[in-house]
Amino acid sequence: MSTTKAKLLLAFIITLRASSFMFSKLAMGQVGPFELMFLRFFPAFLAMAVVFRKKVIHADRNLILSGMAMGAAYFALLTFEMYGLKHTSSTAVTAFLENTSIVIVPLLGALLTRSLPTVQQIVPALVALSGVGLLTLGQESASFGLGEILGLCGAVAYASAIIICAKVSRTCDPLALGMFQNGFLGLFALVASLIMEDIVIPSSTAFWGQTAYLVIVCTIMGHTLQPVAQRYLPAETAGLFCALNPLVAMAMGSIFLGERFGGAALTGCALILGSIVLSHFMSRSGALRSVRRVRPHHA
Repeated sequence: MSTTKAKLLLAFIITLRASSFMFSKLAMGQVGPFELMFLRFFPAFLAMAVVFRKKVIHADRNLILSGMAMGAAYFALLTFEMYGLKHTSSTAVTAFLENTSIVIVPLLGALLTRSLPTVQQIVPALVALSGVGLLTLGQESASFGLGEILGLCGAVAYASAIIICAKVSRTCDPLALGMFQNGFLGLFALVASLIMEDIVIPSSTAFWGQTAYLVIVCTIMGHTLQPVAQRYLPAETAGLFCALNPLVAMAMGSIFLGERFGGAALTGCALILGSIVLSHFMSRSGALRSVRRVRPHHA
């Protein structure tokens, strides 16, 4: 897969996953967050395990451990996200803090490799972060409490998941990796639900329709395919694309909920899209300079 196709696939995946916010919010009116996570992720694993049963049968220790690590990172992210929403004055504040992973990814990556982030990594990340801030915060006054701390923890978990995925997707079958990620996430959620929540079985048709959407669209087509796209992209590029989350959320709010947004939000949209384009051209420019430096000179 070419880098351009991988970027398009990742953008498509994040768009699908961003739609989960609206459906999750509706479904959580009837079940707890951990139970909903189990109902979303474990059936997705079972469905794909039936279709791709050979990948499950031939799974090795490295694949299982890698799936467990990714499942744990995404379980942490979703836990911080769900409970962060309960303790902040606005979902926009949580969205902004969670998407500071745009900056955390290159910084965390540089820390792990004991190197400094490059200009090609930092400049687009800062542009995207500015766009997310304008889009989500708007004119709201910010405060800092438990909800904000949980939001920042979610950003670290998101950045960790992106970096783990970039590393392990190159050593494992990426589709099988996405399957096991969902399976372990669902198991972690089941254990947490049994300990912390009262299990309920909703009878609402709407609830099961919302859950089916989360399983098929947001999880099987979203979470499962992310390792496939990330296999061909650096972690910093994947981190930058998470800026699409609030952009898609704003678009869905406008279309389905009749929400209206002012000039600051529209400017934020432009900056988010511009950061992705900027990252593409800066990375290409850097690659061309590297090729020129190593190209042999002929007499």
